[in-house]
Amino acid sequence: MSENIIENASAINYFNEEAEKLLGLLVEMKETEIKKSPLKSVQEEVLLAIDESEVEYSFKAQIDYQGNETARYFQVSADKWLGIDGDNYQEIRKLSANLYKKREINDRIGKETLIKIVFDWMKTRCVSTQGEPLSFVEYLNESIQKIENVKISIPIINMEIDLEFEVGKVRFEYMKKELFDEIDAKMKEKVVSKELPENEYTEFVSKLRKDHQGKVVGTIHVKAETEKAIEIAEKEVDRAIVALKYFSPFAFVPRAAAIFGRKGMTWIPSREIFVFTDTLPTIHQGLVGNQSLLFKIDGVLLAKLKAAGLAKLSELILKSDLSEFEELIFTALYTFSKAISQIDFHERLIFILSALEIVFLKDSGEPIQIHVGQRLGFLTSPEPDKRRETVLLVSDGYKIRSNYIHHGQENENYEILSKLQRACWNALSIMINNHNKFKNKQEFMSYIEKLIYS
Repeated sequence: MSENIIENASAINYFNEEAEKLLGLLVEMKETEIKKSPLKSVQEEVLLAIDESEVEYSFKAQIDYQGNETARYFQVSADKWLGIDGDNYQEIRKLSANLYKKREINDRIGKETLIKIVFDWMKTRCVSTQGEPLSFVEYLNESIQKIENVKISIPIINMEIDLEFEVGKVRFEYMKKELFDEIDAKMKEKVVSKELPENEYTEFVSKLRKDHQGKVVGTIHVKAETEKAIEIAEKEVDRAIVALKYFSPFAFVPRAAAIFGRKGMTWIPSREIFVFTDTLPTIHQGLVGNQSLLFKIDGVLLAKLKAAGLAKLSELILKSDLSEFEELIFTALYTFSKAISQIDFHERLIFILSALEIVFLKDSGEPIQIHVGQRLGFLTSPEPDKRRETVLLVSDGYKIRSNYIHHGQENENYEILSKLQRACWNALSIMINNHNKFKNKQEFMSYIEKLIYS
């Protein structure tokens, strides 16, 4: 039995009526507009059955100078295009936005894909003559039913693993040789059939193997259309990477940066310098600093990470509905991971203090140094002396930050940074281990204030 994505009768009527109104907004594209290419082509091709023959129909779209789509058209015959443009195009976006509010839809389809489905339905209504007209909700339901599980693998740089493992929904694994052998064989078939020049095939496969074979990827299986699946995969991989960074040695070593993560989204500090002592230069190339960039995970280290709390954090990542307090934890974890990914002392200090502010400040109107240091001290230690030390530590950190930001004065006190990193890590660890005790930040703040005033 097929699943009804929208079950409420009034909601079904509303969306069907709104979609029917869009049919009345369709206009014909002018001859001159057809001849000149639109600013943007949307490469979508759909096969529709008309009089038992298959005819290819395509979409064309137009965008403004800011990159916003302002019109879209579809072909209904050899010389006729219909579409919606101008102010009326906002009605398309309004319908898409209202649909996207429904959890059962936005879990599987992105906003832009919803717009494509709306136009698919209008095109079907305009070119199909057989049977009863298909309502929009019926068409949407059929479109969603066709969605299947898709496997997404995202390359991870500067990571080596001796075994495959999972963090949250993500499995960290190698891209295996067998996959590239299959790609190679498929490409060879295209060369033999003259569909692909041999030199292009050789160059493509060689680069593909060099870039990815044997390298680590974060893999996730998602039931969603492709663009939405990619969006979900990127978010889940980022969360898994944040968890690994938090439990990595880089979280406790202020002079070493955690430079591993999604390929293309992870900055690796490098330099290329021409040094002239004569007519011809010597070229100095390499990475900035002398630390090891690779994060190597073997069975022993993985067991230690899990025992330290990676397993518990992984369980939290798997929760489908995070509370406001749990979302706060992840926001702070992201900021902490940004801190330990920095090579520059002051940038790392700024992100560490930002992570503490996310956790310990009620609002922007509070005195920062007093409340952050006091609340951090009471959360992480029962001993009055250590609490006072924490207050002084945070105060010293803010002095360094203030002198750097406001006066351009650099003071790389790694002892202070090391203690701040450890204190921030301890606070986040306590929050992770007690994530189910608080619904929101307000309850968490009330708990700390009871500690202070009791």
